[in-house]
Formats: sequence, C-alpha cells, structure tokens
Amino acid sequence: LRSAELYSSAVTVYLGLDCKAEKLGFGEETIFISKNDVSREDHNSGNPEVTDITVFSPSARDNTMAPENKGTLTLYVPAYFSQFNNWEAERSKEGGLTRGDKYRKLKQKYGDILIDRAEKELKIDIKSHVEFMDVATPLTYQRYTENRNGTMMGAKPCKQNFKSGVAKSRTPLQNVFLCGHWSALGGGVPVAVSTGANAALLVLKNQKSPSFNAFRCYFDNTSTLKELEEKLT
Repeated sequence: LRSAELYSSAVTVYLGLDCKAEKLGFGEETIFISKNDVSREDHNSGNPEVTDITVFSPSARDNTMAPENKGTLTLYVPAYFSQFNNWEAERSKEGGLTRGDKYRKLKQKYGDILIDRAEKELKIDIKSHVEFMDVATPLTYQRYTENRNGTMMGAKPCKQNFKSGVAKSRTPLQNVFLCGHWSALGGGVPVAVSTGANAALLVLKNQKSPSFNAFRCYFDNTSTLKELEEKLT
C-alpha cells in the first residue's frame, strides 16, 4: 500500500446560491467542461487553468438540499496532495501540516479560477449569486477520510498494483476480512458495495453457515431474490 499507485484526490467547490439553480439554467444533468487545446495529461493535472471541471447542482436534483428559493452548485476537479507545495500548508513542530492564511488564500484563488472558467464556458453569471462558498482540497479529503494523500478511490487498477496483489479481501488475521475501496482495485461506490457483500459471504463461509450457498447463488446470479428469500425462510 505504501508504494501503490493511487487515484487522484480532488478539489471540490461548494456554492450556496441566493436563487434556485434552475433560474441560472441548471437542471439535473452533470456538465463536463474540458479544453480541447491542451495535452491529455493536462485534463487531469489539477492545474485550475486547464484541468477538466465537473459541474452539477444537488438542489436541482433534490430541492430539500437548499432552503426555499435558494440553490446549490458544486464544481469538482481532480487534484493532488503534493501540488502547490502541499497547498501552502505549514509544517508544525510535530511534523504535521497546519492550514494557515497561505492555505486559505490559495484555495480561495483556486476556487475563483474554477468559477471564472465555468462562467465563461457556460455564459452564466454565477458569482453575483453566491451567498456561501467552501472549498475542499486534497488536505481536506485526507483529514476527513484518512485516505493517503486524500485519494478519492484508493489504488488504481494498473499493472503495478495487479502484480503486487495490493487489493485483497482476506488478511493474515483469522476471521478478519476487508471491504471498501482499499480491498479491490477500481474504487467508487459500486466496488465498495460489492466488496462489502463479498466480505459478508466470506464470514458466512468461514462460519459454515447454512445460508452461505443461498447467498452465493444469488450474488452469482444463478438464483433470484425470490428463491433466496424462500431458502432463508
């Protein structure tokens, strides 16, 4: 895990609007902003001037996500922990990173660049409608998730990681199994959910539970949910 190639982290800009996002032209769709005159590497570089941007409105999908007659907007880009000298965070005496004025100014500037690009590309005035703005950086994601370098989905499904066998459900410890995006290559919610089901099956098998075969057939798609329920009753 220490040497595994990881997915990128991210910068996410959360905006609270003084009007419904629909008034600005946003709906339930996800908008992808990409530049055509840059290299392939630039698209996922984390450079706010050129990196790809994903834009969507949670409140347009679910109006309970914002107060009445208000809206929310989210801008998301891939980014990396080591950028900008670890996001201008300062080293404490204990060796950890502390987020000071330089860090806050940098993430504000970064968020403003993303908003400017979105306004220009979509031809929408966003800034004048912003009542609240918060920017999460790779340091934020590491702090809240404790994922190394704030990675969003664990280890990449690449040659190096396949050869090293970095992702496993079993451990050297008896009766200890793993699930989540660190136990399978690929990451994301579907992978995390499937590894949870797999860990549950391993527990049932280890306990020689009579329900193991019933669940195994269901997850292997060789029996229906109705057949599973009948076997368990």
